[in-house]
Amino acid sequence: MLTDPVCGRTIEPVPIAYHGHHADTTYYFCSVQCRDKFQASPGAYLHPVVPVPVVTLRVQDEPRPRLA
Repeated sequence: MLTDPVCGRTIEPVPIAYHGHHADTTYYFCSVQCRDKFQASPGAYLHPVVPVPVVTLRVQDEPRPRLA
């Protein structure tokens, strides 16, 4: 099974009418629309930008020594 890099659908390997090439690699698509989107901007689908969550850390006071 193959995965369409644009929509993520699982597609059968044969027969596939929609395919395209980028950087010496053949990619397969579920539709002509997905193929055309890929060909217009392959980098958007090969290396998608994943938003990084912003984490705010608070600086806490130094722990106080225990009194015995």
